[in-house]
Amino acid sequence: MKRVVATSMGFFEGRRVRPGEELHVPDGFKGSWVAAVGDPAAVAPKPKPAREPRTLSEIGRAPVKIASDLA
Repeated sequence: MKRVVATSMGFFEGRRVRPGEELHVPDGFKGSWVAAVGDPAAVAPKPKPAREPRTLSEIGRAPVKIASDLA
């Protein structure tokens, strides 16, 4: 058994594995979503920045921006 860390979302033994999660896998296991612990490729990618609301319903739920917030 070897320890690996998930670099992206994946499934192992019927459960979801999230990025950054460490797990033990059999020696012959290969997956594009895992890297060996301590490997530089094991660093999880940075999350995407929050996007601005695009639809009218999203705009209605967004916090109101007023002039005093900008100063």
